Amino acid sequence: MKRIVIEHIFIYQPIFCLKSRQITAYECLARALGDSGHCYSGGMLIEAAIATDLSQEFDELARTTCIESIAEFKSDRQFFVNLLPNAIIHNPDSIEQNLQQILDLGLRPEQIVFELTEVEVLAQSEKLPQLIERMRAWGFGIAVDDLCGCVCVDHYAMELKPDIVKLDRRLIHGCSQFTLKQTLIKSLLESAHSEGILVLAEGLETLQDIQFCQELGVDFDQGFG
Repeated sequence: MKRIVIEHIFIYQPIFCLKSRQITAYECLARALGDSGHCYSGGMLIEAAIATDLSQEFDELARTTCIESIAEFKSDRQFFVNLLPNAIIHNPDSIEQNLQQILDLGLRPEQIVFELTEVEVLAQSEKLPQLIERMRAWGFGIAVDDLCGCVCVDHYAMELKPDIVKLDRRLIHGCSQFTLKQTLIKSLLESAHSEGILVLAEGLETLQDIQFCQELGVDFDQGFG
């Protein structure tokens, strides 16, 4: 059987303030290079981890190496780091280990926003809200990824009251042209802001969509527009 050698790498996608158009943070995105030079996306890595029942191990390894990479970046900006909720439900100590790692590397917990990414069925547990509150007490920010994509609005997205919700790119793409998308975005934005939650639009890639979200009052964007 041929052995495939994998090298983990990270890329940093900027997150902009929609009002000022200035970079306010970066998302640390995992990638991997095979020995043949093939690049594996973060989604492909997670799918492989789930298929082999190694999602918890993958998540913990990705978090640890991502934080190491952030320290080498030598920036005072905030960094978004993906986190599988089931991984910390099954091993709550891993977050405390990340906290110690962050402090040892000379980073501040306030620089890290853990982004809850729901790509598998969420385990039924009362631990998650308690873990989130502990993470907040340590200084970490909390974001929820893919709202209206993989994550339902009536799920833990609003129950946990994250600092930031990220609207899925499938909702955002073409939002300046489709009235139903506009209605949904307006409703989500009003609900989030009424609870003191900031809103980030993913996948903003056209001037028309950017202008629509700016005028609506969306706080941040992430894309290639």
